[in-house]
Order: sequence, then structure tokens, then C-alpha cells
Amino acid sequence: MWYVLWVETGKEHKVRGMLDVMIPADAFERIVIPEKKIQKKIKGQWQEIQRVLFPGYLFVVAEDITDFAKALKAVPEFTQMLKADDAIAAIYPEEEAALKRLVDADEIVEMSQGIIEHDEVKILSGPLKGMEGIVKRINRHKRTAVIELGLFERVLQVEVGLEITEKRS
Repeated sequence: MWYVLWVETGKEHKVRGMLDVMIPADAFERIVIPEKKIQKKIKGQWQEIQRVLFPGYLFVVAEDITDFAKALKAVPEFTQMLKADDAIAAIYPEEEAALKRLVDADEIVEMSQGIIEHDEVKILSGPLKGMEGIVKRINRHKRTAVIELGLFERVLQVEVGLEITEKRS
């Protein structure tokens, strides 16, 4: 199951390193920091860069989170397990499935490519293929899309990479 760990924004990788060292290996399977690839124009050239998909959050994959939560108290950085009704709760299976569909084996949401045909978005390749319904806004100039994901018992809007290669009338 996937559990959510809240950390200080910008310190996700630092905290992950601390957890790998300070938490017993049998207390969890792995720690996931989903990232996204987006394109950014730097000095007039488009370059692909990576950013954390959910700033301030890590996902802890574990069957039983109890030992992990106890050991977490020794970590000197700010960390807090997200709870529901005062108990640590895993994300819903459908939320976990949506995340696994978006990220690849390296925990990265790759760029998607698509076209706009008669004011409808059609994703031709990438992780958003077949998920056009979650695309809420497209910024063709920045080569990004805002998608809606159900997570943490609410709907989040997340920006991911989407290059629209053509617009047809």
C-alpha cells in the first residue's frame, strides 16, 4: 500500500536520503518521489527538465506502516504521515492505480504528445494517452497541461508536460 509523507517543500530528496539511512529496511519497501518531465525555454532553446510532481510529499510503499511511523520520530527534518480520522491511512487503490499508470519505472511522468482536432485534445503518445478526460487546461506556449487527479481524498490539479504538435479545424 502507498502512504503519504508530508515534508518541507524542496527537501523531498534530502529527506528520502535520510529515511533510507535512518529507517530499518524491513519497515518499508520503497519511497517514491514522483517527478515530471517538462520542457522549458532556456536562452531561446527548449530543454527538458525534471520537477517533483507533488512538492512537499513523498509516498511510502509498505504493507504495514507502523514500524516506519515509529522510526520516523528519529528523523531530524520535518516529516508527518498524512492521517484520516487520527489514523495513518493509505491512499485509495484507484488513486494508487492512477499514479502507477502515469509514472514509469523510474518514477517519472514523461512528456506526452498530442493534437487538437475540432477543439478536442487527442493524446497520441505518452502517459496521458487514453486519459484525455483528466486534462483540464493546456498551455501550448509552455508545452504543459493541467490534469486533475484524485488524491489525498480531494481533487488536485497538477501540471505535466504535453506538447501539442498540430491543431486541426
